[in-house]
Amino acid sequence: MAEFHFDEIIKVIKFDSQVVYDKVSRVVATSEDSDCYLELDVHTELYPMLKGEKFRMLISSTLNADQKTDGDDEVKVVVYVSFGGLQLMLKGKMHKFKVDQRLFLLLRKI
Repeated sequence: MAEFHFDEIIKVIKFDSQVVYDKVSRVVATSEDSDCYLELDVHTELYPMLKGEKFRMLISSTLNADQKTDGDDEVKVVVYVSFGGLQLMLKGKMHKFKVDQRLFLLLRKI
């Protein structure tokens, strides 16, 4: 099974629709399982999200199931990721991210 860079249940706590692009909102959310905080730009017409809703959020460097695992690290950091101009800011214990790494963001409402 794949080892994900980030695999958490997140809860939307705030929206900011005053982002640079039309139909894009900046979603502010926190994770339930750890003390992570994130801001994610979402095209809300294509993927509607409402305050209080929960989603499972995965970040992976591959969509293949045979990805190798890395060691553990307990340092809290801030990670910034751009998905075609849409931004993600994530604070927490992130030990598997590397600079200029290609990533896939997978998000599903639960």
